[in-house]
Amino acid sequence: MSWFRSGVTQVHRWIGLTVGLVAIFLSVTGGWIVLRPILDPVTYPQLMVIPACTKPLPVDSLAAAARTLHPKGRLDYVWFYDAPTSSTMVRFSDGDQVYVDTCSGRALGHQDRYGGLYGTVEGLHRFKFMDIKPAMLIIGWTSLLMAVLLVIGGVFLWWPRRPSAWKSAVKLNRRLKGRAFSLNLHTTTGVYASVVVFVVALTAVPISLGWAKSALYVMTGSAELTNTRQRVAALPKKHAKHGKAVAVKRIPMELAWTKARGLVPGPLRWASIRYPVKNQPIEIALSEQSFPHSDARSYVYVDSRTAKVLDYRAYETRSAGEKLYLWVLALHTGHFGGLPVQVLMLFGMIAVPVMGYTGIESFVRKTFRKPRTSQAPSALRVRIAAIREEAEGIRSFALVSADGAPLPAVSAGAHVDVRLRDGRVRQYSLTNGPDDTTAYHLSVRLAPDSRGGSIAMHDLREGDAVTISAPRNHFPLHAEAGHHLLLAGGIGITPLYSMVRHLQASGGSFELHYFTRTPDATAFHEALSAAEYAGKVHFHYALEPQDVRALLADLLRERREAGHVYVCGPTPFMSLVHETAEPVWPTETVHSEYFAADPLAEAGPREAFEVTFARSGGTFDVPADASIMQILTQCGIDVPSSCEQGVCGTCLTRVLEGEPDHRDVFLTGAERQSGEKMLVCVSRAKSRHLVLDI
Repeated sequence: MSWFRSGVTQVHRWIGLTVGLVAIFLSVTGGWIVLRPILDPVTYPQLMVIPACTKPLPVDSLAAAARTLHPKGRLDYVWFYDAPTSSTMVRFSDGDQVYVDTCSGRALGHQDRYGGLYGTVEGLHRFKFMDIKPAMLIIGWTSLLMAVLLVIGGVFLWWPRRPSAWKSAVKLNRRLKGRAFSLNLHTTTGVYASVVVFVVALTAVPISLGWAKSALYVMTGSAELTNTRQRVAALPKKHAKHGKAVAVKRIPMELAWTKARGLVPGPLRWASIRYPVKNQPIEIALSEQSFPHSDARSYVYVDSRTAKVLDYRAYETRSAGEKLYLWVLALHTGHFGGLPVQVLMLFGMIAVPVMGYTGIESFVRKTFRKPRTSQAPSALRVRIAAIREEAEGIRSFALVSADGAPLPAVSAGAHVDVRLRDGRVRQYSLTNGPDDTTAYHLSVRLAPDSRGGSIAMHDLREGDAVTISAPRNHFPLHAEAGHHLLLAGGIGITPLYSMVRHLQASGGSFELHYFTRTPDATAFHEALSAAEYAGKVHFHYALEPQDVRALLADLLRERREAGHVYVCGPTPFMSLVHETAEPVWPTETVHSEYFAADPLAEAGPREAFEVTFARSGGTFDVPADASIMQILTQCGIDVPSSCEQGVCGTCLTRVLEGEPDHRDVFLTGAERQSGEKMLVCVSRAKSRHLVLDI
């Protein structure tokens, strides 16, 4: 499931960054005009508002009055509105609209259909600046992708995986700052606006794409009817004399209007009369107040010569497919439910640019932020050149470049991450000396309590290829030290053996005390027994615990000038070294290399805290006995992890807010102090609340 979620995330992000820009344009312009029916009379009262009219003039008189301002234009439509204080609008074929006082017949002024404060924006919304066919394709496909991939995909990514997460998932967290707040605002706004945006976007699809409109008729089992102009063209429009078509005198528009009102006598929301071209029938559309929405309408077609009603198509008799399409129009334009629905739509349209801005801002911040030093090391492909039994249960591996390229340099105390065949990652110290420049050397003990890492390493054979990281060093020799006291327990010798070789080559002052069970279980026994190390390397076999404590007390009783201690081995041994050194040795002079998270940190109090996942959404409680990684798993949020011990760095996560309690051994001291990143498998929070970039 995690791969599917990751795929949805990528699709959602890139659709938002591409198609989303057009969606923002459509939403901004749509939001601007959604309240146009209400705001137009307020903005242009000189054109649209008249004294209450109870005895309107004949339609022909109103059309003649309009011609005084547009004498050469061809009449197209006359529009009436239900309010007695609304003027009559006469539209000409070139899009010019003249407004006339319905009772006095005075021409009030004119405005282009796509002009003025709202008309211009509506023209932009309908893409009137380009050819109609590509415009409809752009609008239709943008709306479809917006509805399916942005809205549905966004809801899927937001959907809380636990019932307890619902409360925080629908709440805007005002305590957040920066990118965390932007992400939280993005998801919260999307939650509340999703239904409106989905409906508006989805209803735009059949309006813009012919195949989608046809699908509505197929869904309802209705035959797809021809559009209005096609129906008009199919009606009688010429009169013959001796086999030839001749033009005839048209009837007054008022007579056609009277015929239509006789068929539809009820109170109207609006009505329109379409002036015929040549001898075509007169088309009259009427929307009754009893209809479910203002896009529901009946049609009356009147012969322009004889005043005979050629066709009457009442709304009630329309097919299910036609009614569904008219509902689509009403839902998309807000012509249903009045002001409350229009305000709701306005909120949804405003929400789209808000989500667009916060989504783009988050992407830009993530993509172009300053690189961090704690990024995962680069991968290297190596081949196992040699394997040898180093000691009882311990194998050494020589790794050479698989492609012959030079390997990065190695410093004493460095380690590499080895990616095993099952995908897990394990860390192993390099034992390289200053003269080992053509291969990496590491040694692995087959642990009886292994979780699979040492077993997988011991199963490798010469010639096998593996992937490792570039060397990383959290356990370096300190150049300012005047003397180096090296304390190794068991397989903990590996980083210290590298230190011994480097110090010997450079002439540094050091001594190594190596604690093991038997000589046969002592790695590098032969090499460390060489004459060059006489007096510097000391082996201690099978000491009882009290003897180890006494020996360490003797070694750490006094600190030589500028002395530093380096310790690696089993956790109890390392804890004993720290405990013994504490009274004499300053903390900054005692250095450790752990095979798992710092036991001293783990020994600290574990308190509950809150964590917010900024990108996934939701705030969750992290109990004292649980880790952030466990909460992520419970929520179904996939974060890469491997060692789960705070060693490999696979789960390294950016901290957006709060103070982390670092309990790992991956980050450097400077990285810990910055508080910018943490390992969510073991680290916790010092502050009451953490916000993570997840």
